[in-house]
Amino acid sequence: MQRVKAKLIICLGLFLSCLSFSSLSNAQNLDEAKAACNDLTAANREMAKAAGYDIDNLCNSLKSVDSGVTKVDETPLPQTGRETVSSEDSNFLKEPTIGVQQKEAIRPFGYDIFANMPGSFSAPTNIAVPPNYLLGPGDELAVIFYGKLNQSSVVKINRDGLVDFPELGPMVVAGLTFSEAENMLQKQIESQVIGTKASISMGTLRSMQVFVLGEAFKPGAYLVSSLSTVTHALISAGGVSDIASLRNIQLKRAGKIVATLDLYDLLLSGEVKDDLRLQAADVIFIPTIGKTVSVGGEVIRPAIYELNTEKTVQEVLSLAGGLSPKAFAKSAKIERVGFDGFMTVVNIDASSKQGKRTNIKSGDVLIVDSVVKDKIDTVIVDGFIHYTIEQKWTDGLTLSDLVYSKDQFPSQLDLNYGLIVREAKQLDELEVLSFKPKDLLSQSTQSTQSEPIELFPRDQVFFFSKANDSRKAIIEPLTSRLSSQALLDQPAQLIEINGAVKFPGTYPLTAEMSVKDLINAAGGLNESAYLGKIEINRQDHSNPEQSVSETINTVIAGHILLQRQDSVLVRATPNYFTKNSISLMGEIMFPGEYYFSKGESLLSVIERAGGFTDEADVKAAVFSREKLKLREQKELDRLKDKLDKESTNQNLIDANSGDVIDDQQQQLLDNLIADLNAVQATGRLVIPLQKIISGDAIDIILETGDVLAVPPLRQEVSVIGEVQRPISYFFDKDLDYNDYIEKSGGLLPTADAKGVYIVKSSGEVSVIKRYLLIGKRRAGMMIEPGDTIVVPLDKDDKRFEGIKLFSQVTQIIYQLSLGIVAVDSLTD
Repeated sequence: MQRVKAKLIICLGLFLSCLSFSSLSNAQNLDEAKAACNDLTAANREMAKAAGYDIDNLCNSLKSVDSGVTKVDETPLPQTGRETVSSEDSNFLKEPTIGVQQKEAIRPFGYDIFANMPGSFSAPTNIAVPPNYLLGPGDELAVIFYGKLNQSSVVKINRDGLVDFPELGPMVVAGLTFSEAENMLQKQIESQVIGTKASISMGTLRSMQVFVLGEAFKPGAYLVSSLSTVTHALISAGGVSDIASLRNIQLKRAGKIVATLDLYDLLLSGEVKDDLRLQAADVIFIPTIGKTVSVGGEVIRPAIYELNTEKTVQEVLSLAGGLSPKAFAKSAKIERVGFDGFMTVVNIDASSKQGKRTNIKSGDVLIVDSVVKDKIDTVIVDGFIHYTIEQKWTDGLTLSDLVYSKDQFPSQLDLNYGLIVREAKQLDELEVLSFKPKDLLSQSTQSTQSEPIELFPRDQVFFFSKANDSRKAIIEPLTSRLSSQALLDQPAQLIEINGAVKFPGTYPLTAEMSVKDLINAAGGLNESAYLGKIEINRQDHSNPEQSVSETINTVIAGHILLQRQDSVLVRATPNYFTKNSISLMGEIMFPGEYYFSKGESLLSVIERAGGFTDEADVKAAVFSREKLKLREQKELDRLKDKLDKESTNQNLIDANSGDVIDDQQQQLLDNLIADLNAVQATGRLVIPLQKIISGDAIDIILETGDVLAVPPLRQEVSVIGEVQRPISYFFDKDLDYNDYIEKSGGLLPTADAKGVYIVKSSGEVSVIKRYLLIGKRRAGMMIEPGDTIVVPLDKDDKRFEGIKLFSQVTQIIYQLSLGIVAVDSLTD
């Protein structure tokens, strides 16, 4: 490594003295030379001096050369991002919305090039000066002398166009190109300074003033770099206004137009040939927008385009990027203002030569229609099938060509009912046919095949599941469309079935449909169905003045064919046995799930379960019923919806005070919603179980889904709500509710002292304030083991004024929570 370094130092002088301008621009060579200069030692300097080179002077000359990169003296011009007529959220007044297929109003093309500009702009500095760069006052030249004279200097062109070179004197260079000045100076140096050559590069470039006028976003005079082009000046001015032309931007010099910039060349093809370099005092004039045409529909780039030389449909479509893949070129139109001042339409075939050559006028709206999404020559198999089948229709196509194996379907396929929806010859008229999938799928295994089902163009075939009500999603749209086809003398081809079938409802009437066919459509019979008599209700519309209803009794195997608007009822078998059950939990001798017969009572099932254990607290038993649970849940959902509406309303106003809800109220409301979401409906029914056992109360008739939970004897009293420390205490017969509240730290400031109540272990509620004026304790006030003392929030607190449901919701939460805790304690 040291040997290489020494060799580099020895050759450094020769390298610097022989380096031409072209090689000096090579960053890699310069980096190596600078690295060697940075590591110079005294021994290195002596070695270079012995070879005849002033190494320190040569190294200093490198500091004025920066890898051939020219510095530009230009202060960044502040700019701000802005909205343009092409911006997505622009409020620019668009041309009339075009075409029924145009989802969004189109916007003028190209203006978004000036949107979202950076906070400041300056011309690029990391570029080499081209040979044809025109020198002027303010430019600097960096000169490195090597050979007999080793030095470097930077000279600046003064306002007279002169530079004062060492050893040469003043020389005129303004008005020359950089290449011309370089050649001239090198010749002068070689002829006047014998044994010395020079490498010349550009130093700091001059700034100059240009004018951006007309429809600029910020018209005025701007100081730009001498390397700036027309587009640089436009960006400095913030772009163009919303009514500016993008295709006729004029560069004026000495009062004459020297170039015209069409920004579409830059936007559409990246072409910058007309983006000329500016000179001092140049004027960039932006006129107003010229002729325009709107292009919408199925084109690549729908927009409003400014016309230049474009005159035909083909040329305008080229501006829009051409047609989209889903364009139907044969169906295009031009909306145009006629001579009478009214809009007119010119229909064209944009795929034909004649259509492409159709002339376009300013203000025209060109719309290209989309291909029709409807598939006219296809057959679709959908519904309860693994993969939807879309098959091109061919003459002689049958359903068995598409459906041939059970493997094409999930399990639980309904083998007795399938539908074919067919468009009749009359426009928009539906014809519905039914078939049995089991007949179709059995053809592959039987030597004698049934007649194949021929398919027609646009047929839709549907299969159904026998295990769920997914057929509803298919049947409902179908029946809705059939209903819309109904006329006065032609009722809708619909029939209805109710009662003991799996999927009661309305179904399409198919040809020669019997009661059995309709039952198959409804998924079959339930276990409880009564087959002795099936009722058909039929409307007789033969009398135009009166519609008569008649009832027809038949059986499932009857040969009566159904008619439009028939209603079929399948009765359930009287006293049909269903497995009704009740769940017994907790302190029962033999807890579990017990089946009961219709009309059986609670005591009867308890006796069958062996009665209660010795530890059972019968008075605290929790009895819940499924239908009550559903009712409670419905009420909870209603309250949740109302609270959510209050929470999302930012202008929640109390009806009395008119105060807008504050942050504290909003937090309370959010907490209340969270508590309400956490609580669950219990369906608890408070029953006097002790009195029922003793015969002093009526026994409970059971319903399926009932639950009886009997907790063990409890010895605690709980205090919850607005107290310092909600907790449970061991029962003390000498303490009343006030004593327990005091043991819990007393009431909080938010407590409603007059609203304290006791929830007894049986679920009954005793309101304490009823007994406040009575000198001695009443039975309802006496605290017993298992009781819960509830201290509610003060509903009159000003913090809750904006929450209308606060009192109601908090009380529900307290009471439901107690029931949940009682049941959960038995399952832990």
